[in-house]
Amino acid sequence: MIAPFPKPRPFPREQRRVKRPMTIAAGIACADGTLICADSEVSYAPSKRQREKVYSFENHLLLTGSGNGDFMKMAFDKLCDEYKSSRPVNPSDARQILETLVLKIHQEHIFSFYQATDPERPSLNLIVASRCKDGRLALVRTRDTAAILVDRYEATGSGEDLFEYWARLFYRSTLTMDLMSYLTLFILREVKSNVMGCGGDSHIVWMPKDENTKVVGRFFTEDMILAGFPDRVVQILVECRDLGVDDKRLERDLVKFVEAVNAVRQEEKRKFGMGKFIREKQPDKDTKPTEPE
Repeated sequence: MIAPFPKPRPFPREQRRVKRPMTIAAGIACADGTLICADSEVSYAPSKRQREKVYSFENHLLLTGSGNGDFMKMAFDKLCDEYKSSRPVNPSDARQILETLVLKIHQEHIFSFYQATDPERPSLNLIVASRCKDGRLALVRTRDTAAILVDRYEATGSGEDLFEYWARLFYRSTLTMDLMSYLTLFILREVKSNVMGCGGDSHIVWMPKDENTKVVGRFFTEDMILAGFPDRVVQILVECRDLGVDDKRLERDLVKFVEAVNAVRQEEKRKFGMGKFIREKQPDKDTKPTEPE
């Protein structure tokens, strides 16, 4: 006797993941301080606009992130209130303060209205740089209610994977904020060119280790970054392996690339002292601040 076929079981429904916010923001620990960066495009279907995504408070706090803009601004306002009364004692304290804050925001404002697994729920992921009382800088990253200390770099948003791919290649703990800013501009350009929802200008802000040096922030466009890298380098590598390419043509392209690199260097020398990537010393109380040239 043939046994009856078992009843078919329905396939389990695949649970949709919470969407990554459409942005790119990151924090990088450098030799002489901490660098915070973000793009400036904000998308509200069917329109988009430009908005600053890096917030700063005095010389002690920088905040950026991905997710709901109102929740991010609320988190910044609450941290400002906390820092007005007392700054973190050390990096561990800075992490604990941020963990407590994001947990409270999620409990009171998100999980009260949405299930944690609801793909449509608002998200809030922060990257925060803090100047602690013991003189150290703390770089903390949150994902939902988790908060971790960062000793190298972290990114958040839809451009996170591509940003961290390039950061793995470029990052060196010995690089200054000045040099890392230049490489970061390239990384942000690649993310904005290849990831939907990332765009606009690039905003880079420094928090120097020296407490007497002001936090400096600038918006930048990326017209001439790394002398056309990687496109020019790819072209040269292809010509190097292609024996059908004349040696003189390869030499000409190599010379053009070297000239482009030198042009970038000379442009940086020309701009030095004109306000780009210049650390501004805080004026003494008895002296008036000088106007920029």
